[in-house]
Amino acid sequence: MANRALIAKILRKKAVLLDLDNTLYSYRPCHRAGLANARACFCESVRTVSQRAFEISYERAREAVKKHTKRQAASHSRLLYFQEMLRRERPFTAPQEVINMEQAYWQAYLKAMKLRPWVMPLLKQLHKARIRTAIVTNMTLEWQLKKIDRLGIAPWIDCVVSSEEAGVEKPDPRIFRLALQKLGCKAGDAVGLGDDPASDRSTVVKFYRI
Repeated sequence: MANRALIAKILRKKAVLLDLDNTLYSYRPCHRAGLANARACFCESVRTVSQRAFEISYERAREAVKKHTKRQAASHSRLLYFQEMLRRERPFTAPQEVINMEQAYWQAYLKAMKLRPWVMPLLKQLHKARIRTAIVTNMTLEWQLKKIDRLGIAPWIDCVVSSEEAGVEKPDPRIFRLALQKLGCKAGDAVGLGDDPASDRSTVVKFYRI
């Protein structure tokens, strides 16, 4: 992030709300690695399928889960996606296989994560300027915390607000208000950074796209 004008705006604030996925790191390589590892697990315990066929099955399961978990943190659950995939394959519940696939996915996903080059310099600047930071993210808290830990940025983050905790997803204003409450900051004294025009926008805090 070489935009000096944007950095100058940020440094005039008291707090920054940061999106996590595909903002602080690149999402796609991690997701691809996760799916490849989950497929290997699937092929070993269920049946052999191509990567393309596996991804199609995954997307169908994902769409089915999202239909009945709209605007909830659970709509992002890989555990639910893999459970739905296996439900379509077999007439019985396969708890350990679902768990194994989810673990395989996240193991490879976390291993592939790489912090974007601009992130740590910015976090250090914010810390030096005593500007508080929050990660505001649409997903269940457990895996977002593991991502933060993997990226090595935990010491530079003051709080994390997930849609699981807030009960709503971005861009609902309530999730941003909860973050501001945790930071002890007024909306006018904060700014947001994200990558997605659909979710990283707010009537509470001004967001800038990275």
